[in-house]
Amino acid sequence: MALVHNIIIRGWNSMFLQARKLKNADVPDFLNYCQAWYWFVVGHHDSEEAVLFPASRRQRVLRVLWMRMSKTAFHHGLAEMKSYIETGLATPSKYDGDEFVKIFDSFAEAFHSHLTNEPLKLVSLASYNFDMETTRDATTQHALQRYSTTDVLPILWYNLDTKYEGGIWEDFPPLPAPVKWGMVNVMGWWRSNWWCFSSCSSSLVEREELYCLRKEY
Repeated sequence: MALVHNIIIRGWNSMFLQARKLKNADVPDFLNYCQAWYWFVVGHHDSEEAVLFPASRRQRVLRVLWMRMSKTAFHHGLAEMKSYIETGLATPSKYDGDEFVKIFDSFAEAFHSHLTNEPLKLVSLASYNFDMETTRDATTQHALQRYSTTDVLPILWYNLDTKYEGGIWEDFPPLPAPVKWGMVNVMGWWRSNWWCFSSCSSSLVEREELYCLRKEY
């Protein structure tokens, strides 16, 4: 879960840092990238609800922990972000980087708190004899099957730094190498004009500079 949260945070940072730097011609592609990030976050949440918090005798314990994480604190901000993206895609000339950044700022603190605290809360489930490894893998697989392989899933690949922490997570997510290669290099190519705004390259390492922050941009 912490790895997925890192991906989400890298995506957030890439959007926030480039939102005010866009050329008008790049607004639709950038907003499609942002929309993909939004649906990635929603899919991650839904997979947690479907797998991590199953209808079992442990449900009450898990849901108590979940409520303590105050997930609803940032739902309004995400909804506002979704609405702004949809408006901008319908009428790109209405896009305003300053206004978009204000939306990020409106729920940044609550969202960051959730992303950093949730893994720590879940670690405490060890005291309940909870099989976190199996559940983690099942949650990941549920999410991978839910996402569009061309329009949403590349958010994962293009914000996944496989060199993070010395490369110890290089095999995440647990997929056969040929499948992963195809998802990154074939499915990712289809919307490459979106993923150019991401924090990582198709080599799955962090970019030296974000697309809109390059000197030649």
